[in-house]
Amino acid sequence: MMMILKSILAILCILFSISAKACDPGATKELSEFWTAFRQASLGSDVKAISQYYYFPLTISGPYDSDKPIHLTRKKFIEEYDTFFRKGFYGESKTALLKDLESKPANYWKDEIAHAISPNPNRCSARVDDYELAWTRAAGWKISLVYFNDQFSPLEEYMKRRSK
Repeated sequence: MMMILKSILAILCILFSISAKACDPGATKELSEFWTAFRQASLGSDVKAISQYYYFPLTISGPYDSDKPIHLTRKKFIEEYDTFFRKGFYGESKTALLKDLESKPANYWKDEIAHAISPNPNRCSARVDDYELAWTRAAGWKISLVYFNDQFSPLEEYMKRRSK
């Protein structure tokens, strides 16, 4: 019985070590560089340059599993960027996402990045605050999903009004 348990434990350790190696060794270093460049671009005003940090269609998700995700093309992202990511839906001076990028100190982001990468045997991904990122050898890191926790309902309402 003890031999069987040791064998199972050895197999689990091997499987875990394989999944933990799903990301290229350079991906961790690249994540820090990517995030620094993304944050600087996001604090600027060149929306086309900012769009280079995202995969399209970009998925925007709410806080609940029942929230139907919204998908943005690059064109829609560029057209609506100020409303979605800067000003907000109610004429706020800044969205929560922008406030976080501006106000959270470098040490906060450094700590987030240090714990961000998820070992996954099929995909190299990371979660930094409200941003989910994916890494490929060809493209490096890109943001694939943004969570609009408090702003998802206003986003849905805004999208309905705009489609009329």
